[in-house]
Amino acid sequence: MARVRVAAGASPRFDEIQADVAVANARQSQVRSRNAVALAVQGLNALLGLALDTPLALREGFITDPVQTPLEQLIAAAQASRPELTELQARQAAAQAAIQLAESGAKPTVGVTTSGSYGTVGGLFTTGASANWSVMLAATLNLYDGGITRERVREAQLRLEQLKAVEAQTRQAIELDVRQAYLNLQAAREELAGADALVTQATEAQRIAIVRFQSGVGTNLEVITAQATASQAEGSRAQALFNFSVARAALERAVGAEVR
Repeated sequence: MARVRVAAGASPRFDEIQADVAVANARQSQVRSRNAVALAVQGLNALLGLALDTPLALREGFITDPVQTPLEQLIAAAQASRPELTELQARQAAAQAAIQLAESGAKPTVGVTTSGSYGTVGGLFTTGASANWSVMLAATLNLYDGGITRERVREAQLRLEQLKAVEAQTRQAIELDVRQAYLNLQAAREELAGADALVTQATEAQRIAIVRFQSGVGTNLEVITAQATASQAEGSRAQALFNFSVARAALERAVGAEVR
């Protein structure tokens, strides 16, 4: 556009030089951005265990909708699905079984044995069969074991109490994790909304600057400045979209499930 106006004698040669410099700077930024994308794709391929030159493409757009699920439900879902709590609950069940096993050392042991025989008997006037059965019930009680049983029970109970304390701390840590991720997502959503508004304003300012320049009212510097501002606004929106996506992923990691 500047070159056309210079050729027509409507703008000085300096305007064309300014435009060429702006284009060269934009191309350098484009080269750096493409290189960053290529490196990021290779890094993702390495993380996924794929060949480094595997082409990747987004099948879906970025999700920018706000999370509708209330915070308290997200916390409850996290505490129901996080593997840390599942492991602790299993360890508590094992500790409870250990208590019962230790307590059995102070209880009597009961045993039952049976025996029997079968044969024939004969006499002067009678003959026949006979059966003999016996049942023996025995109980043993360890009256004194030097306090070993009591100490084992105490240790098992202490272990259970420790696990309960760890569970309480873990539940609190999970709740804090979810709350922080939720607040970060809210902030990222507001940042994205502000970036969207900035892009709209910068795009309109660029359009007006171009119209002014084409009408001979504005200068080429106004156009270059407006274009640079619009480019920066697009970059800010891309960063805000990235921050929002990361914040949403962090919330889903904290909850342990996809969030809506």
